[in-house]
Amino acid sequence: MSDHILSVLIVEDDPMVANLHQRFISVMEGFTVVGIARTGTEALKMLGKGPVDLVLLDIFMPGIDGLELLRNIREKRKNTDVIMITAAQEGAIIQEALRLGVFDYLLKPFEFTRFKETLHKLREHHQGMQSKQVHLNQDQIDQVFSRKIKFHDDPEMLPKGIQKNTLERILEPFKSSSGSLSLYEVAEITGLSRVTVKRYVQFLLQSGRLTEETHYQEVGRPLNKYLFIK
Repeated sequence: MSDHILSVLIVEDDPMVANLHQRFISVMEGFTVVGIARTGTEALKMLGKGPVDLVLLDIFMPGIDGLELLRNIREKRKNTDVIMITAAQEGAIIQEALRLGVFDYLLKPFEFTRFKETLHKLREHHQGMQSKQVHLNQDQIDQVFSRKIKFHDDPEMLPKGIQKNTLERILEPFKSSSGSLSLYEVAEITGLSRVTVKRYVQFLLQSGRLTEETHYQEVGRPLNKYLFIK
């Protein structure tokens, strides 16, 4: 396998969040941070100085936002991967990011284990593509395009703590509902604890099968509900 160290540019206007990303990268083998940009303009200048393997990109920034910067990267055919790390949950934004070829999309706040997982996949992707000098067959191509978890796969391929039967049991109410459901509603329907439902719902959000909505109530805190993505 290649021992190439992947260079990372962090594009984040919040200094505390940017420093957190940098600390995460510092403990990941095979990656090194080559710069931190607070704005899209700064990022473009840094990208113009030399090749960058990976950009960790926020969307909401002053001036040039993350999507505009991503379009610029693609238009100039920069040989770089992009992982979105953002609070943006709007379906239109996520769809646009996918169309522009992001490697992954992480919602803030995210867990380090999720971040670590996507960096491992990116590293494996780079190594796998570099090792295929001539042609890839269909099976190999399918592996490249199968980063998201498939629910018909072998249960052993699911993350630790996620069981296929329970996953399907929790997913069913969302598939059957014409609208969004809260954790409490799903717990009532399935007879499972809210703690269990919450863990599986987080997994379904990360794997792109659910989207989150915030419902504001007349009294009390806003209520988060979840909608199945068909």
